[in-house]
Amino acid sequence: MTDRELMQQALEALELLAWYENPATKVQVRKPRNGGPIVTMYPHKVATEAAAPLRERLAQPEQEPVAWKEGYALSAAAERNILAAWMMQRSYATGHGDTIEDLLKELEWQIAEREREACAAMLDANAMACENPIYRSLLQANAQAIRDMGQP
Repeated sequence: MTDRELMQQALEALELLAWYENPATKVQVRKPRNGGPIVTMYPHKVATEAAAPLRERLAQPEQEPVAWKEGYALSAAAERNILAAWMMQRSYATGHGDTIEDLLKELEWQIAEREREACAAMLDANAMACENPIYRSLLQANAQAIRDMGQP
C-alpha cells in the first residue's frame, strides 16, 4: 500500500467518524494519560480537524522524486516529520513510527480507541440518568464491554 493510499484510508476513517459522531458528544480524558489534567474533547471536532490537512495533501498532485536515492528518502522523511508534528499537536502519540505507514497505523488505533471511549462515555452518562437499576446495570455493563474491546 502506498503512502497516498494510506492517507486516503485514514481520511475516509476520519470522515466516517465525523459523519456519524454527534457534534454535541463530549468525552473527558486525561492528557497525558499518566496523570495530566482532565480535558474535554469533542470526537466530531477532532475527526473534522484531523481530516482537513489530509484532504488538502491528497488534493495536491503527487510529486515526482528528483533524485531517486537521496531525494526520495528526504521527501519521505520530511513528510513523516510533518505528520508526526501534526499528531503531536493534537495529542496523538507517535509511538515508534519510523515511516508514514507506521504513524498512520498508530493514528488509526488511537482514533478507534477514542471512538470506543466516546461510545462508552455516552452509555455511562445514560446509566447515570437512568432510574431503573436493572437498565442502569445493563448500560454500565455495555459501556465496560465497549471499553474491553480495545484491550489486548
